[in-house]
Amino acid sequence: MSLETLCCAVCHGGKQEDQLLLCDGCPAAVHLFCLQPKLSRIPEVDWYCPACTLRPSQIWLGTSPLLEGRRWLQLRQYAKADATLQRLADDDALIAMGQSCVEQGLYHRADEVLDRAHQMAKDDTDIVFWRRCLSLLRADLAEVSTLQFQGEAAELTAMAGVMLVRGQYDKADYMLKVALTQQKGNHDAVTLTYLGQSCLAALAQGNYRRAKKVLIRAYAFAVAESVESAVLFWLSSVCI
Repeated sequence: MSLETLCCAVCHGGKQEDQLLLCDGCPAAVHLFCLQPKLSRIPEVDWYCPACTLRPSQIWLGTSPLLEGRRWLQLRQYAKADATLQRLADDDALIAMGQSCVEQGLYHRADEVLDRAHQMAKDDTDIVFWRRCLSLLRADLAEVSTLQFQGEAAELTAMAGVMLVRGQYDKADYMLKVALTQQKGNHDAVTLTYLGQSCLAALAQGNYRRAKKVLIRAYAFAVAESVESAVLFWLSSVCI
């Protein structure tokens, strides 16, 4: 792919090509000045975008239609993403593609992909979950607060995580409160899960200040030594 066809994954601008930092794990590119913190020059070592860093199993391979489709979505190459979508032949891959559409705010595309997945799925549990997430994302906070939620705390916390990915923090906090009311005891575990999702979302968005605040809060809930060590590791990483 030439620099002429690349655009920054943060500001979506294609100018100042000499300032574009190319990911060594996928076709993504980011302006040096769009990174948080900013970089003054192209690093001499390999550099990976937040998506590759947080999801190492999904590093661009060029052999999986699902991975290719997700990457084309990230690069806003929708025609290529749609062409790749036609090669997805099972419901699990389609649901995963629908998830990517939801996470990137492509709600209409998500509807179409999930409808296709529904036609071939034997179990539509995951499809129902993502459709519920779509409804929450499209509603305003006042509407969400009037809804009656049923389900396990883990599922509700997962929905809160989707709200975090889309930057809808008020809805995410509200979903956490609902999840805590559904959880009988062990509220700290639910809160810690939510904070973990919040940290990953902030890192993926390059919002290291928010990630640091979340990790400091998470440390108070880290009862197990292994969890405490993990929180300290991530906290030291975002403070570098």
